Amino acid sequence: MSKDFVQLRMLGIKTVVHMTPQKFDSLEAAGFNCIHYEVKQFSKELAQLDIMDFVNQIKTLIAPENKQKQPILILCVNGMLSGAIAIRL
Repeated sequence: MSKDFVQLRMLGIKTVVHMTPQKFDSLEAAGFNCIHYEVKQFSKELAQLDIMDFVNQIKTLIAPENKQKQPILILCVNGMLSGAIAIRL
């Protein structure tokens, strides 16, 4: 991703949900609505996470009454967790 987040702006992304070891403070500073879940490891730790908590929170974000926060981008470092959540949506 470029420093000025051209890709996200081209797609009209307004909210970024990211599951990463650290927050992306630069995204918030650039005006994006950010939701960060701290996930340090992407192995056995994934089996212990209740992804339905993530799914339910994201369902709230994508509800019609939250149109001002859409579209959203869901990402994690290796794609495993974000992919699993997207399937459950």
